[in-house]
Amino acid sequence: MLSLVLLLATAGGSAAETTQWFGFSAGTSVPLESFKEAATPGFVLGADYTLMVNRMLGIGAEYQFHRWGTTDAFNAEAEAYWGPGTTMRLNSSAYLAHATIVLPVTRVAQPFLRFSGGWYNPNSKVTTWYGQGDHTWSYTGLDVGAGLRVRVSPHTNIAAMGAWQQMVQGDERFRFLRVSGKVEFKLPHFGEDWDIDRKIFEPPTSTNGSK
Repeated sequence: MLSLVLLLATAGGSAAETTQWFGFSAGTSVPLESFKEAATPGFVLGADYTLMVNRMLGIGAEYQFHRWGTTDAFNAEAEAYWGPGTTMRLNSSAYLAHATIVLPVTRVAQPFLRFSGGWYNPNSKVTTWYGQGDHTWSYTGLDVGAGLRVRVSPHTNIAAMGAWQQMVQGDERFRFLRVSGKVEFKLPHFGEDWDIDRKIFEPPTSTNGSK
């Protein structure tokens, strides 16, 4: 994987082609395998920054917030332990670094692959008739996915993506699927994109001379 990233970094174009993007995403988060015995599908919100080193390779960082519901069986266990009327809430924050590989099939629509890794902080909150309590853990994790982004203007993309995710701590593994849509905006590039702002705000140069 590292050798592929290095190859794309040198093969995709010159440094003058670098661009920066900031995006917001929203979608659904679906528990898989043993995780779905406790959790039901919920939502995911995210924000990310990507530096496109060239047309094919991007690197960056992202934050995700996942919220899941709880199954009837899990709720029954919670009530048996803490008492009638107990409710549970499950969520997790994710702090990830990513590498994005873009396949420039056309200038408008471009499929991509994304590989992310970092830290997850799953949290459970218990509400009972006599009070509340919560606990947060620290896990490492992976996020591997693919999607399609579409250029809607020179400075705006929209994208759809699906990703398989896993949180790991010792022998514990929680897996889930993320399906989300995203809008991302190109950030100004100092010395190039900002020239238009400089030209707008600078006073025009007189060509008639002084009288």
